[in-house]
Amino acid sequence: MGLRLGAQRHDGVSMIFKASPVRRGWLMCTFLLIGLNTRQAHAQQQPGGQKDPVGAIDSMTLDQALAFARDHHPRLKTEAARVAVAEEQAREPAQGWLPRIGATVQVVGSSNNNSATNWLGSRGAVEFPRIAGTGFLQAPSEVDWKPYLSTAVGLSAEQRLFDFGRIAAETAAADALSEAQRAKKDERELSVDLSVRETYYATRAAHSVLEVARQAAHRATLHHDEAHARVAQGVRPRIEDVRAEADLARFEVGVLRAEAGLYSAEIAFGEAVGRSTPLDAIAGSEPAGVAVLPSLDAELALAAEHDPFIREARLRVQAAQARAHLAEAQLRPDLWAVATVMGSAGGAPKENSKTQTWGAGAVPWVPDYFAGAVLAWRFFDPVASARAKSAEQETHVSAAELEGTEEESLIRVQQAWVRADVSIKALRGLERSVAAAHANYEQAEVRFESGLGTSVELADAEALRTSAEVELALGRFEVARAQAQLINVVGGS
Repeated sequence: MGLRLGAQRHDGVSMIFKASPVRRGWLMCTFLLIGLNTRQAHAQQQPGGQKDPVGAIDSMTLDQALAFARDHHPRLKTEAARVAVAEEQAREPAQGWLPRIGATVQVVGSSNNNSATNWLGSRGAVEFPRIAGTGFLQAPSEVDWKPYLSTAVGLSAEQRLFDFGRIAAETAAADALSEAQRAKKDERELSVDLSVRETYYATRAAHSVLEVARQAAHRATLHHDEAHARVAQGVRPRIEDVRAEADLARFEVGVLRAEAGLYSAEIAFGEAVGRSTPLDAIAGSEPAGVAVLPSLDAELALAAEHDPFIREARLRVQAAQARAHLAEAQLRPDLWAVATVMGSAGGAPKENSKTQTWGAGAVPWVPDYFAGAVLAWRFFDPVASARAKSAEQETHVSAAELEGTEEESLIRVQQAWVRADVSIKALRGLERSVAAAHANYEQAEVRFESGLGTSVELADAEALRTSAEVELALGRFEVARAQAQLINVVGGS
């Protein structure tokens, strides 16, 4: 949605078309003047204060722009990185079936009133059995605070034998989140595609408006020259020359504003594609527009199957169910096989002896090993039980969100279909309007040249023709944009 709003913020042609007839003229002037200021500011940044030549702006077809945006747009790169992270996280639970191996080397100095060898916990790296002999079965009559040296080395391996479905539950939850992240990336890609299509068609429409303005200015120049010559010959009143001069100035200003509107559209097109520079739109393989829309029922069926918002909501439901299953699985037991090979030595004297062991505990020369199987089961855990109930409630929330998303998709498709239908029907009326305006202009021109018509009549015919041609250009843009929006809401199909 952010991309779409960003494109519309810069897209003057789009907002002009949405305005009412009373405000349309004011909006067109406002946006085109903003574009003119932007172009002049950009020109001042060039060496020597020169404006960019027309050929200096890169151009792309719609297909090229879509492909470039999918590969280079910063937001799509961010979503792709998030998908990669989610995929890596989904691989983590399966690693729980691989063995864990750890080692430790310890040198400990301590008093020793109870055991021949002391060691520290190895923070889960090595499982040490307590196999050293005890020195006293009861409190000694004389406590010895003299420090003795103890050493230990160990290598331990653990292998999960059976987890009662815990890893499978973790994997299912991680996979569901990964799929939901992919669906979110598809949503963002659709949003970028729509922004590219809208700004592409807006740039093409701006080209059309500029061409209309230039043609109108050219005709106004011819009429001005003809009126000036006839006034000089005395066959026309002076007011004809003055009116023609005013019309020519007005159409020349229209050309400047249309050029600024084109540059503004090029800036928006470049931003939508993922570039920081203006980008021109050139004709490619994009369709010119369809006269008949698919049925509304067909579009609704497509949206139900392909809309990424619906697909993500469904995956969120599956992820919530997987998390609830995982929370329940945490209360299941775990079965491990453990084996350790170790060497140790303690510097304290042996029981009932005043002599110390060989090496005074500095060399762990006494070997030992152990192997065993451990079944651990925390069968009562109130916190885990409460977490499982909470996860179960989340599934109801996700189900409600899915229902709301489906309703919103239904409304979006209906609105987009109606907009497309109305824009296609309106385009036919605009085409008839242009044909009638051309016929009216031709009649006014003949009357003016034969001396029956006035420059006011000709100027009115020129204004009607120019307005009709601009409306036709905007109508074609609206058809293309409405079809792009319809493609977007049904999931790009």
